[in-house]
Amino acid sequence: GVCIVWTDITQRKRAEAALRTSEEDLREAQHVAHVGSWIWDVRSGDARWSDELYRIFGRDPSRGVPRLLSDDAHIFSPESPDKLQRLVKKTLGDASSYEVDLEFTHPDGTARWVAARGEAVVDPSGKVIGINGTAQDITELKQLQQLREEWTSVIAHDLRQPIGVITMSADLLPSLHPAGMNEAEGALTERIRKAG
Repeated sequence: GVCIVWTDITQRKRAEAALRTSEEDLREAQHVAHVGSWIWDVRSGDARWSDELYRIFGRDPSRGVPRLLSDDAHIFSPESPDKLQRLVKKTLGDASSYEVDLEFTHPDGTARWVAARGEAVVDPSGKVIGINGTAQDITELKQLQQLREEWTSVIAHDLRQPIGVITMSADLLPSLHPAGMNEAEGALTERIRKAG
């Protein structure tokens, strides 16, 4: 005899299609926002990165997730791993969240920046069993901040000389009026001195 069982899997196929669409939407949103996500299971030590996180760090997904908390990671600038390790240790101890800007070296040799955020994952008893987080590429923002600081320094330097000349002239004004200045001229001269 032959027994045939037919099962309607229409609902399952619809759910699978909806899940694929959601995953594609998430990947696209992360790419547009330059934000990658990651998950770290403390118990197993396994970590998972999103495609966008690999792109931000310029790493090949086929080589697996780099061990960012180890001393041999060589991704971050010298001071960044220490900051990250301290924050992760604190999160593991008290289930706190953290935010930190970290400098790293892209495989092309350029210095880049990410704003890393981490949040503890706790089991029902309150024990930390993992950390989930994001890393946003903020390299352009850091470059703009540096440019602003440079321009502010240049502008301040360029303004010092004319302001110095004006202040010096205000100091000399009383000696140019042997008969003395009237009250309005004296007040104006003092105002120039204080503003310089």
